[in-house]
Amino acid sequence: MKPRRSKPVPAVLTGEEQLRSIAEASAFLSGLRLRWTATPDQVDHEKLLTAAVGHLVRLEYVDPLKCRHWINEVATVTGIPESVLIERVDKDTAFYNTTANAAAIPTEPQTAIELILQQRKFNPNITPPSLRTVYSLDEQVIATPGNLATITAMPKAGKTATIGGMIASVIAECSGGDFLGFSSSNPNSLALLHFDSEQSPDDHWHQVARALKRAGLQKPPPWLYSYCLTGLGYAQAWECVCEATRRASNQHPGIHSILIDGAADLVNDVNDPTESNDFVATLHGNAIQYDCPIISAIHFNPGGEKTRGHLGSQLERKAETNLRLDKPHEVTTIWSNKQRRAPIPKATGPCFLWSDEAGMHITCETGNDRREAAKEERMRVEVQKVFRDSKAMRYSDLKSTVMSRLSVSDRTAEKKIAVYRQKKLVTDGATGLLIFKG
Repeated sequence: MKPRRSKPVPAVLTGEEQLRSIAEASAFLSGLRLRWTATPDQVDHEKLLTAAVGHLVRLEYVDPLKCRHWINEVATVTGIPESVLIERVDKDTAFYNTTANAAAIPTEPQTAIELILQQRKFNPNITPPSLRTVYSLDEQVIATPGNLATITAMPKAGKTATIGGMIASVIAECSGGDFLGFSSSNPNSLALLHFDSEQSPDDHWHQVARALKRAGLQKPPPWLYSYCLTGLGYAQAWECVCEATRRASNQHPGIHSILIDGAADLVNDVNDPTESNDFVATLHGNAIQYDCPIISAIHFNPGGEKTRGHLGSQLERKAETNLRLDKPHEVTTIWSNKQRRAPIPKATGPCFLWSDEAGMHITCETGNDRREAAKEERMRVEVQKVFRDSKAMRYSDLKSTVMSRLSVSDRTAEKKIAVYRQKKLVTDGATGLLIFKG
């Protein structure tokens, strides 16, 4: 039920103040769950509820749709019936609607600010739990609860396949599949949410079907929720994301992760700093509230290597991991040099390509693997040239042969022989001869 609005937004609130009210109220209410469920002796629930209602009143003036959403969320967190919250919001709204109190609209509720500072102040007596890895890539941690991560690439570089690999790594019953380098688990059956706003319904269906195939499953687990939001307006699409997340959180022990393929479709203007900053702050608040990572895919600007608009820049700044996909030819490489933990070098990052036989993308050798293989093959050909006339030589003869046939110096010949031995291309025989193992 939508709370009533007895009057339009009073003139006392300018457009800038309205935007600030939405941002501050959303930020406070996003973190309400953690504050409400903190250690009982550290929480004044009535004071916290008063602050929450104050923020709801602010939203009722400037964004009734958000107010309706947050009333539902506050009711879920606190256990207080929605009808009670609506009555309380209406009562306070009626008070501020009177002419005498119009200037007293709670644009800066001191109790809310005090609570935010109190809850966010460093406390040496409370040690956070050990870091919980949600996703790894090539054994490197890339996503943890309460954080954002991004997947950036040019169009058709493999973002959808990458997200499919992540989904498969969560839903698979064993870890032996080809998950394109990703690994994860979900022993507590937390909800995994996937939102696709870029593909047609048919393509979305096949994406999820391929993830099931990759995981070795015939049907999805009951805690996997994948939605196609393509064609919806940005406001309606974002409302769907929030509602689906809320429902999944209520139906399961918690949220495993949220994957968004097309974050730019959830805002009106990716180049609007105010809107983008507010959206990213809300997204981060949701990651904290639901104790899960939120991974968003977003394109680079056309013809460049900068993520799309101010939204992309803000997501990149706030993310703990920024995965990048490069596809110069038919092979896509996943790598990252902008993250809080150890980087994933491009030379060693996982690679994948499309396989007609498998009907999906499959893992292939990394660029570094291919270079090493080519280097070793060139070395094998080189040693074959050196041992062309004999399969075994004394060290001095081998050295002189390397110098003459490869046109290298004395010192270089010694280094090459040492590498031949290290690579097991040449071994020491019982009679003191060096033997070519070709």
